[in-house]
Amino acid sequence: MRKQNFSLDGNQLKLIAVFFMIFDHIYSYLFLGVWPAWFSLIARFVTPLFVYMLVEGFSRIKSKEIPD
Repeated sequence: MRKQNFSLDGNQLKLIAVFFMIFDHIYSYLFLGVWPAWFSLIARFVTPLFVYMLVEGFSRIKSKEIPD
């Protein structure tokens, strides 16, 4: 039996990050005192993920000049 490799493309990573970002916002605005504090830690990987995607997208741009 062949083992399949697991991979995610950029759009799937973005959807996962958006889901966890929405989850974090719902937690911080509605359930701050109700749910345990570790719920907020679940979504803290979202910012580095978005920064990584931003830098990766910027590195693929051919013209890096800022237009006037």
